[in-house]
Amino acid sequence: MKKTAAMLISGVLMLSLCACGGTAEPDPVPTETPAPTTYTKDDGRLKMEETYNSNGLLFSTIIYEYDEKGQLVKQAEFGINDDPTGYKSFEYDKSGRKTLMTSFAAETGKDYSEEYRTSYEYDSDGNITKAVSTIDGKTVSVTAYEYKNGLLIDEKNYEGESFVASEYKYEYDADGHKTRCVRIDNMEGDTTENRYTYTSSGLLLADLSYGDDGKVISRTEHSYDANGNAVKLSVYNAKGGLISSTSNEYTYDDYGNIKRCAVTHSDGSKGTTTQYKWEYAKG
Repeated sequence: MKKTAAMLISGVLMLSLCACGGTAEPDPVPTETPAPTTYTKDDGRLKMEETYNSNGLLFSTIIYEYDEKGQLVKQAEFGINDDPTGYKSFEYDKSGRKTLMTSFAAETGKDYSEEYRTSYEYDSDGNITKAVSTIDGKTVSVTAYEYKNGLLIDEKNYEGESFVASEYKYEYDADGHKTRCVRIDNMEGDTTENRYTYTSSGLLLADLSYGDDGKVISRTEHSYDANGNAVKLSVYNAKGGLISSTSNEYTYDDYGNIKRCAVTHSDGSKGTTTQYKWEYAKG
């Protein structure tokens, strides 16, 4: 249970909006980089997601279930050999806003045990204002959000109910693009800042990261194809030296939708390949 709590708190900190990843035969061992992933959709809704490793072995499966309103109510996860690993259930209010997410872990047989649950609160404009995660009724983390003119300007992540583990402050341009993010880490005792620039069409062009001393730590540059899809991401150090880069190669169907996206790293190694399956109405 302590491990679950630690993972949950860590996840809250890492997933903030500012990014300022017998006799029986032995189970096969998956490779480190699962690829490709196949998505199955029905009526425009994602129904199943299957991920395979480089040897073609089914690595993991996620099955999505919806209610009559089209709201996601269950996300079931399976591992190798279709062994269940857990599932998440979702509840909503009359306005269709998610109010509760409960995570369950698979036990032996077909039993599941609750890991944690997260409840959500909203303001009159429908913006999420608070997310509270609990384990066995005890609060382990809280995230509080503050808005101005519909834009998120402050986010506080609490460990427990009172200690602010981290805080993010956001600034925007006249078009609503995020231009600055300041991250205050009270656990590590440091502050970092990210500044963002955009293309004329509003696509993220560069992300500069600054340390406590105000000096640039790293620079991330983005480039896109004519369709606005990201084709390259390059990360440079403070002196302008290339740290790493990732390139995306796309193939399209006759309707212009992406059929395949293959990732290549700067060292020549292949990353995840994602394949998309589209179904079109006849007539």
